[in-house]
Amino acid sequence: MSFLGDLTESQRDEFVASATTHSLKAHDVLAQQGSPATTCYVVEVGYLRVSQVDDSGRETAGRTIGPGRVYGGAVSMGRPRYPTSARALQPVRVLGWQRPMLLALLDKYPEVRDKISKDESRPTPDARERLQEAASGSLPHRLARILVALSAHGTRSAGTSIDIVHPLTKQDLADLAGVPLFDVAGPLAEMEKRGAISMTRSHVRILNLSDLQTGAAEQ
Repeated sequence: MSFLGDLTESQRDEFVASATTHSLKAHDVLAQQGSPATTCYVVEVGYLRVSQVDDSGRETAGRTIGPGRVYGGAVSMGRPRYPTSARALQPVRVLGWQRPMLLALLDKYPEVRDKISKDESRPTPDARERLQEAASGSLPHRLARILVALSAHGTRSAGTSIDIVHPLTKQDLADLAGVPLFDVAGPLAEMEKRGAISMTRSHVRILNLSDLQTGAAEQ
């Protein structure tokens, strides 16, 4: 998560643990231009279309943002309303910090405020190829890619293990992969069997990130 890059591991863990997760289906609206800016978000998995329209309803600015990018920096800058809209181009999972929590954290770690502002203003490369790649490949490949993305916001546990901080169920993974729940049972069981992950009903621990990274790179 680039905007937390200057924090220590324990400070970063505090920031991530204070967030809540939000899941969107394709075409769901995360926030609407002009609505109260209540929450700042960072994309964990998937892609958002961020757009701005004029009074006639014509889009005057638009970009696509993916994993690790911020939406809703207006909250960190004290602005009362979102200047843009954001909607999901595919199944998306984001972390969100409501205004009171975010401002309290920024008072504690003021260097993060500038990072959020710079993230939202920096150019966004053409994401069409990344968007197509995210929806392609075998199901084990897509699941590995999703878990690798989520690991970026996990916390280190014993040894080299990484805990996904927020609840994550098989249904959540199925939704993010765009398949029925039944379809993910086999690939996830195989990942557990070879020691790449361990799962409970609502949490995932990554035991071997390099294994998942290899799976994410294979088609």
